[in-house]
Amino acid sequence: MVYNFVCVIFTFGGSDNVDILLEEIGEYKDYFEFCDKCNSSRPIGSHHCRRCKKCILKMDHHCVWITNCVGLCNQKYFIQFLVYMELMCIFNLLLIVGNIMDLLDKNDNLDSYIFKRDALYFIFINFLISVIFFLFVCIILIGQICSIIKGNSKIDELKKIKFKRITVKENLKIIFGNSFAQILLPVKNKMYKYNDELKFETIIDMINNKHLEITTP
Repeated sequence: MVYNFVCVIFTFGGSDNVDILLEEIGEYKDYFEFCDKCNSSRPIGSHHCRRCKKCILKMDHHCVWITNCVGLCNQKYFIQFLVYMELMCIFNLLLIVGNIMDLLDKNDNLDSYIFKRDALYFIFINFLISVIFFLFVCIILIGQICSIIKGNSKIDELKKIKFKRITVKENLKIIFGNSFAQILLPVKNKMYKYNDELKFETIIDMINNKHLEITTP
């Protein structure tokens, strides 16, 4: 979980402010647009983050937890971090239930009653915080999974940008990689080598694989 947290902080969400020349774009010019804030070309479906001061491809949101944007390059780490947080909450809730059962089994005398009462107050507060945190993270996780399945981020939906429909399997490959191990483990996506930075060649590969096509209204 700590490794995922570090990765999601220090991996750019999908910064594509690379030096793209018009002659390099060539036949792919329909897949690029100009950002007047960055004063640079960017792939369609990118969004400018005012806090990061960069354009992020498939940007979902700017997360205050990680002080970074969640986008194409680090969404996998972000989702895995959320899953590990959920598992930690479940483990904590199981420990709480065990503590309650242990307290209820003890014989009651005055000292143990006072201790039991104070302990139950603490356990109840811990239980309440864990449940609230579990539900909060669960809502975020469901939103992330839904956006991957649909192939559109929350910002895409707000701006009414729709990528061409591809299979759920392909959408998962774009974010997690093309193997089951890459989905489960916090390892780099080997399908598109965008883990350190998003390069022009990677963008072209995504276009050629029809992973960056937007439907026209």
